[in-house]
Order: sequence, then C-alpha cells, then structure tokens
Amino acid sequence: MNATVVKRPDNLKENRKALSPPVVQEPLYQCAVSVTVTAYEPNATIDVDVNGTVTSAPGGFPFPNGVTLSLPVALVAGQKVKARQRVSGVTSLWTAAITVGDHTKDYPAGPPRPEINPAPVYKCGVRTGVGNLLPGGHVWITADGAPVGDVNGCAAQQGVNVSPAYGLGQHVVAWFELCKDPSPPSLEQIAQNPPNPLPTLSIDPIFAGGQSVTVRNVVNGAKVTLYRGGANQGTWPCWGGSLIINGLAVFASGESFSATQQMCPGDPSSPPGTGSVQPCSSLPAPQIGPVQAGDTKIVVTSCQPDAIVKVFVNGVQAGVLLQFEVYRGNIRGNVKRPSPARRIPPIPKISRVVNRNGSPRRGKPNLGRRSNAVPRHACMRHQTPRPKNTIGMIAPLNCSII
Repeated sequence: MNATVVKRPDNLKENRKALSPPVVQEPLYQCAVSVTVTAYEPNATIDVDVNGTVTSAPGGFPFPNGVTLSLPVALVAGQKVKARQRVSGVTSLWTAAITVGDHTKDYPAGPPRPEINPAPVYKCGVRTGVGNLLPGGHVWITADGAPVGDVNGCAAQQGVNVSPAYGLGQHVVAWFELCKDPSPPSLEQIAQNPPNPLPTLSIDPIFAGGQSVTVRNVVNGAKVTLYRGGANQGTWPCWGGSLIINGLAVFASGESFSATQQMCPGDPSSPPGTGSVQPCSSLPAPQIGPVQAGDTKIVVTSCQPDAIVKVFVNGVQAGVLLQFEVYRGNIRGNVKRPSPARRIPPIPKISRVVNRNGSPRRGKPNLGRRSNAVPRHACMRHQTPRPKNTIGMIAPLNCSII
C-alpha cells in the first residue's frame, strides 16, 4: 500500500450527518430467535426489520461483539432482514436485505459441532467461550452431564456464564441445536488446575477522552477486577485472552488504572497490571488495508478504542461516519456511497493520516470507539483517507463487551 502521513488540511469537508449502516451477522437461518448487529456508533439504537416488523434495542458499545437482539418470533426461511442505526437525531440507511435460509440445505447432516474455544477449561472457571455456532440458535454447556450454562439466541462465538464453577476433573461438553435439530456434542474438555501463580495482566494504551479499557493475558474462566485510581470499578467473568470493559466515565490524562484476575475463592489474585491515561497528543494513527476503485467498504487493520474513523476522498468526507466489523486483525466498516451526482472518483494513493491538530500520528494503534454520550473529543477522532479492500478473517477472541 502506498501511503504517506501529511498535515491535516484545514479545508477537509466534514459531514456531521453521515452515518454508515451497521452490519448484520450472517448467515441467518430459520428458527433463529436473535440477530446480531455490529459496526455501529456507540450507544446507538439498533433497529432490525424482519418483513416489516421492527425490533429495536440499545446497542451499547459495538466492539468487540456488537449487540444481539432477541426477536419476538423466530425467523422463517424466505423472510427479509435488514438493520439500521439511530444516534443523536441521525438515522442511517437500512442495510441491504438478507434472506433467511434453511440450515438443513447448508448442513444436511445437522448443525456443525460446537467448539469450546478457547481450551482448556480450568477448575473454578466461571465463563466459557463456545464457537462454530449458527447465529440465533441454542447453546448450552454441561459438566459431568449436568447443565451449568445456557444461551438461547447465541452469536457465532458465544460466551456462556457457568454456575456452579467447574470442579477439578469435571468433563465439560458444549451442545447446540437449531430448529430442534441437534449438532454433535463438542469435544470433551477435562477441567484442569489453573496456572499457579496467575499471570500478571496487561492493559492496552489508554487515551484521554476514551471510555474503554482493554485487559489482556486473562486466564480462561477467570474473574477480572478493574481499579481506577485505586477505586474498584467492578468484576467481570472472562473466557480468557482479552477483556474489553466499556462505558466507563470519560478518562482524563494522567489517570491510573490497574487490573487483577482470580480463579478460586480464597486463592491469591494475580499481581496487578497497570496503565496510565495518555494525552491526546499521543494518539496513534489508524491503519488501513489496500483500496480499490468501486469499493463500498474498507478494512481498518487497527485503531484506538473509543476513536471514530472518518473517510475522506480528495478532501471530502465520503458519506461515512465509519464504524467497524471485526475480523482477525482486520476491522471492516460500511461506507455509505454518495448519490451518483455526488460520486467521488477514486484516489491514486492514500494521503492523509494525521492528528486533528495536524501533527503526524505515532505508535502502534489499537481498535476503538467514542461514546455518543460524551463530547466528540478531538483526540478520539481519527481522520483517514479512503481505503480500498474489505477482505478479512475471523475475529480474535475477546471474552466480553461490557
């Protein structure tokens, strides 16, 4: 990709009413009782239309897992499903309609086998990730044959809270069904002793104006506690890997955060991982993938939590307030095409990736969003020229969105 970082021009033409349609997770199958929507403005209201019947719900924060809306009636093959977002008096266009299918046509032998992901599971674990699911179906977990967790209306990768917590040596299996058509059970996992001592957590860079903290190095099934300036902000169960805690009060430069994890009651917590809020001037640039003429979506390979990425073509905002659909290492967002009379020609090279104050962005960025409930802090607004490609892969595991 040919790209240069230059000073942000003073004449960039922003469109404050440009709002992308969200993204509906596919496929959609008959008997699904939910629809998952990603790639929307934080705290937007999400509308899902099923053959003219609209279901609405608050979206909360879209990264990493979006929002799963429960439907009043299960889907039927042949129905048309679309979604839009509404925020601050602005309403996006509807997404292109998706036709509900019949999973037996794609999976004549039955739904695919669910996968406990990640594995292994540990003694005292209180949350387990299950993948390889058909969206909108029913997933549950058993330990030694007894149900310990259940989600009806699941996402493709679903976190399942476990109660009671696993005991050492228990045989843990995940199950799935859709339209009363059961899948084979998952491969069995035997609950092991957790690591001892528990590893120290790490905290991704945090920037003033943000509302999200990303904690990494979480043990599968652990409980993570976050502290802000020494004050307990709460405890969250996690299926391991990383945990994104959203919706915190707006950060100020210089604030300190720390986080610990714990498995079994009475056992010591991990040493604390720490992080401090950096000033706006340290905000790194977003990173984008290749672009091609005619594309209506772009790939953002990384950006900072709580940021908004806008797309400009030849200095003109290309009809988009960009939000994201997340893939392994890639984040895909819809671009709202201008009308034919206002269609902007493709550009030969990517040319503007700068801070709002005009200085070049530095460092390795991370994914993020801005909350609609707070002012549009300058440091949390990425200005990015139009990228070209929407090719991505499967999302990395993030155990929860709060």
